Amino acid sequence: MLNQLPTHMIPGLWPALLPFLERACRAHPLESPRNLLRKALDGKAAVCIESDDGIILTVFVLEVHQYPGRDVCLVAALSGRPGFMSRLPAISDWVDQWAKLHGCAGIAIMGRPGWARVFKQPGVEHTKLVMAYRSLTDVPIDARNHGHDPAEDRADARPRGRIARIPESSGRAS
Repeated sequence: MLNQLPTHMIPGLWPALLPFLERACRAHPLESPRNLLRKALDGKAAVCIESDDGIILTVFVLEVHQYPGRDVCLVAALSGRPGFMSRLPAISDWVDQWAKLHGCAGIAIMGRPGWARVFKQPGVEHTKLVMAYRSLTDVPIDARNHGHDPAEDRADARPRGRIARIPESSGRAS
């Protein structure tokens, strides 16, 4: 089952979401789970999950980016338990519906080059994007810790061994 988590549920589920978001952000030089949480709690991003019998299988974060002339749904993070890649077609269909519901004219993903092999399908255009970044302050940008202490992300985390059971929500795409 695929759902967008209601904002009020995100803090309570954060310990279960965090390992997924840590993996999704590992290669991103600027994004972090903490930043995704802030955006979600501010209503600037949607945290979505795929679950089965209350067990989280996949976590993904969607944002609507406004460009002149059109809005685009950005898949800001995507990670899942082993085997989630086989479920990507269903997840992709759900994201398509979410994007249309939010008035988006397209969907974009920024990721490692390997993702281009995953999304080889009609209608998907792969573009090359060269990203350069530099710190404009005395604080270096570090691709491993995103400029903050990773322990801050775990401040309220429960033990990692638990499997979260997710209550049903009304945030489903139809």
